[in-house]
Amino acid sequence: MNSSHTSTVCERFFLAVFMSCILACSIGGCGGQADKHLPAPETFRWSEKPITFSPPPENWKRQKAQSNGRSGVRFERFGAPWGRIIVAEYYPVGRRDRRAPLAELIADTDRLSENEFSKRLQRVQFLALDPVYDEEREIARRANNALSEARTLHRKGDRADARRSLDMALRFAYLVEYELDDFLDEVLVTADQFVDADDVYISTPFPDSLAGVATQCVSYRMRHDGFLYSGLEIWALVDNHLFTLDCLGTRSDSLLFERILDTVSFPPLELPQ
Repeated sequence: MNSSHTSTVCERFFLAVFMSCILACSIGGCGGQADKHLPAPETFRWSEKPITFSPPPENWKRQKAQSNGRSGVRFERFGAPWGRIIVAEYYPVGRRDRRAPLAELIADTDRLSENEFSKRLQRVQFLALDPVYDEEREIARRANNALSEARTLHRKGDRADARRSLDMALRFAYLVEYELDDFLDEVLVTADQFVDADDVYISTPFPDSLAGVATQCVSYRMRHDGFLYSGLEIWALVDNHLFTLDCLGTRSDSLLFERILDTVSFPPLELPQ
C-alpha cells in the first residue's frame, strides 16, 4: 500500500480505535501485540483471480471463511479482547466472469465429445436476464448467440469454426466491465450483522486505494462483553472480481492489519493459451 493510503487509513482508523483502546485497556488489558515480522506472502485463489498477501503470525488461527457470499480465509486471535482478520472474494460477482472458463473450453474443444462440449457450454452461458448494467444485456445476448453457433458447429464436427465462435464469445466477455459502486449496497457492513453486540457504530463509506486499486472503506465500532472493538472493512474490484479485507479487534490488531495491507498485490488473471 502506498504512503497516501497508509496515512489516510491510519488517520481515520486510529481516530476510531483510540478511545476503544483506552477503554479496553482499563477494563481488561490490551490483548495481543502486533508482531515485528510477518510470514512470507502467500497467493490465495478462490476463483480464477488470485490475491497475494502476508498472513498474520502463527498465533492467529487460520480457517476457511464462507458466508454472506464470501469465500476466503479467516484469521482469529483468541483471548480477551479478541481479534479477527478476513480476506475473501465476493463470489456472486466473480462467478459472472466468463473469461477463464471460456479460454479453458477453447483449449479443450478438439478433445471433447459432443455431450461433454454441450455440458461445458452450459457453464459459460452469459447472464443475459440478470445484467448488472444496461449494456451488459446486449453483450450477453451476442455472446450467447456465438455460443449457440459454436454448439451447432461442434455437432457438425467443425471444431475449428467452433473454436472461432468461442473466441468471439470470449471477446465479448472482455467487454464486460463492472464498477465498484455497482455492488456496494449489497456488500457493505451493516449493524444487523452484529446481533450479539451491545451497540454498533458504522461510518459512511470513504474512498481509498490498495495496491494501486481504488477501494471503498468503512470503519466501525462495536461494544461486546465489556470491550469496545474497532473495525475496518475494505472493498476492491479487480478484473471484475470483488475482494474484501476486514479487521475487527484492538489497536494492536489494526497496526498488524496495516502491515498486512502493505503486502497485498493482485497477480494477473491467468488464462489458458
